[in-house]
Amino acid sequence: MQGTAAAYDLAQYGSAQNILMMDNNIVAAVASSDKVNQLVGRNVCFPVRVNARGASSMIEHFEQCDAILSCLPYFLNEKVAETALNCRCHYNDLGGNVEISKKILAMHERAQYEGVSLIPDCGLAPGAVNSIAALLIRNGMNQIYIYCGGLPQNKDLPLGYKKNFSIHGLLNEYQHNARRIRHGKLHEIPALSARESGTFRTELVEEFDYTHTSGGVGTAIDSFLGKVDAYEYVTLRHHKSDHFEFFRNLIALDLIDDRLIDKLDKKLTLPDEPDRVIFWINANEIKDKYYTDNRATVRLDVRQDENFSAMEKTTGFSAAIVTAMQTNDMIKSGAVPLELSVDPLYFTKQFQERFPELRIKSFKELK
Repeated sequence: MQGTAAAYDLAQYGSAQNILMMDNNIVAAVASSDKVNQLVGRNVCFPVRVNARGASSMIEHFEQCDAILSCLPYFLNEKVAETALNCRCHYNDLGGNVEISKKILAMHERAQYEGVSLIPDCGLAPGAVNSIAALLIRNGMNQIYIYCGGLPQNKDLPLGYKKNFSIHGLLNEYQHNARRIRHGKLHEIPALSARESGTFRTELVEEFDYTHTSGGVGTAIDSFLGKVDAYEYVTLRHHKSDHFEFFRNLIALDLIDDRLIDKLDKKLTLPDEPDRVIFWINANEIKDKYYTDNRATVRLDVRQDENFSAMEKTTGFSAAIVTAMQTNDMIKSGAVPLELSVDPLYFTKQFQERFPELRIKSFKELK
């Protein structure tokens, strides 16, 4: 999935000489490698079987690498990051769980000493949306509102949803508190809170249901607390799909267990249904309780193509941009949050090169 898209981006844009496609399922690793090699027209990807739960299995192959990009479920990332550090490799991941990311960021001093960078939360959300938001903040805007959703193009599917990343990651977003900055202060609210839900209407006259969820902002809340007036993230789903209500009830009734997760994983895996990723960022500057003319709107609407799903592209390409920056010594050593370690203007330009659909309307030129 995302790992294949990331490998393609590194081969196509990142000048990677060799890429090890590491997976506990060697059949999947072979298939991913073959796909990337065919797309770029050269043998750059090589499949290897690696068990991410075993340090010795990882070390054997990590020692051959300059950087490790983890596309694993969030709960495996701390072990992978620690092993990458032990092998003096740069590291980034797709993130999604703030507590795991903080444990990786706690390795800062040792990463500095080893001369490598460790950067969690580099996918889409958390990831690209926060890098672009950091650019807007650097240009004086201090109210950030992010709307983001990975959706099937078919609105009539059950729950208006198809699995486009780990079910564990989805449930992680729904079961932990959402964090936001409002009026300059930190707020924590339950994810999927009915009181904090509503309908988002785009300029294209499309309607989406939204609610606050956990993880989409990564560590940006901690990074920007005290620096901005507002920073909020909500997840979008198809309007009137009852998606949020379904999962809200599952959680309230304490019905989520391994058996249910396995069923959801199977029922929501719909490979023949194309997907779509949409995000909007609305940004303003407020001074002395009055809005200035300094404002911006960022819009992206990506559809699945013949090679990758929209979620694979937006998530995998984003992380690959960071990996290429790491291996080209564009990021200082240490374990520092994405929004503070990556040049947001460079990232945004690279992201826009991959996605010409990205539209940025700003009162002034962003620098």
